[in-house]
Amino acid sequence: MLLNNFLFFYIILILKIIGVKFLLRKKIRNIIVNNVNYVYWYNLDNQFTKIYLSVLNDKTIKIIVNFRNKSNIDYSDSPFFHRLSNINVIKGSEEFNINILSPKFVSELINYILDKNSNIFYEKNKYTNFDGYLILEDMGYNKINPNWSLFFW
Repeated sequence: MLLNNFLFFYIILILKIIGVKFLLRKKIRNIIVNNVNYVYWYNLDNQFTKIYLSVLNDKTIKIIVNFRNKSNIDYSDSPFFHRLSNINVIKGSEEFNINILSPKFVSELINYILDKNSNIFYEKNKYTNFDGYLILEDMGYNKINPNWSLFFW
């Protein structure tokens, strides 16, 4: 068992050294909100879990929702880091567990952003960043409690 763990760690370390981040590559996902086609994808790194949103026909417009990871510790010399897996929240008197990468939550994000600025997805060649935790608060969620998992590069 110890030998298997060592081999796994060693392989991940070698892949990191040569620049292969196969675990972080995610496909672009389609989602329809209010009869408009959008795409979303995400990126994980040692500082943020980022959700990218764009209209399907024009990916030069990117809305980026950033969720800061557990700490400001630099994991660049390590093959693993903490990443956000889900968030426990309370809205009204109900408790929820939000998977921030799920289509349901991404749909809520898109609706929230459109309510704040209905033209934001149509401003050419624009990148707009949002703080994910502030969005959750503005959406009426409180007692926001992120859950972390150890993630390998």
